[in-house]
Amino acid sequence: MEENTSPSLFEIKADSNAQESIDAIARWAKIIGVITIVCLGLLLVSVLASGTTTLRQMMMSISPLGRSGEASAAMIGLSLGIILAGTWMYFLLNGGVLLKKGLQSNNQEYLAKGFNSMRIYFTINVVTSVLSLLGTLITFF
Repeated sequence: MEENTSPSLFEIKADSNAQESIDAIARWAKIIGVITIVCLGLLLVSVLASGTTTLRQMMMSISPLGRSGEASAAMIGLSLGIILAGTWMYFLLNGGVLLKKGLQSNNQEYLAKGFNSMRIYFTINVVTSVLSLLGTLITFF
């Protein structure tokens, strides 16, 4: 009897150049993700540690009537922004980890999850860019 030695449909067949490219993407995604999450964590800790005093001083420089309610709202908004940015960076870091794990173990499932995480990261990136662009265009009119 003849054995069927043809490769499986779902087996990973990437040349060394593609594997090196995916490895570089995974490495840089992990580096950028870790550095950004650490910086965002330090920023969040400093915002929460300073309380509303720093934000109140900032509000006083903007408006002479700087009310404490505005400073509290600004602190809450800044904290939520930091948490959302951390979540956004989590998808980049998770994508890098899963891509690396998929390459090392030659596992299609890890690679698919890694690329899906990267897709979510870039989708969030496009949405925030479009919102930023719209916000800038609105100021012109």
